[in-house]
Amino acid sequence: MNLFALKTAAQNKVNNVVTEGKVKFTIEKNEQGRNEMRMEYSYYAADTSYVTSFKTAPLVRNNAVNEMQVDLLVSFAVNRADFLNASYYWQAEAQQANVHPQMFKQWRADKKRTTSDMVSA
Repeated sequence: MNLFALKTAAQNKVNNVVTEGKVKFTIEKNEQGRNEMRMEYSYYAADTSYVTSFKTAPLVRNNAVNEMQVDLLVSFAVNRADFLNASYYWQAEAQQANVHPQMFKQWRADKKRTTSDMVSA
């Protein structure tokens, strides 16, 4: 698979689970002049400031290695989809509670249970 097709496939996989535009894949040159896949993602921090962060994966001449590297980036985004899709309020709340983005779904479900328990008491 060529690099453009690899990038497009990664973007399409992530767009299926994360709101389009919150995660963006690009192919860039690193300091050594070699290609790397860059995944940028945005979220709200504990102080509700908007943060853009990134992860990179080096790309080599071996397609199997490239696909594995890109799959790791895709998995990173997919595992954090609930957090990335959450409103700024819930992202900031999770950050303040020191909740890892990958654990957001479980934390949010526990919050809902706690709130409904208080209402029914």
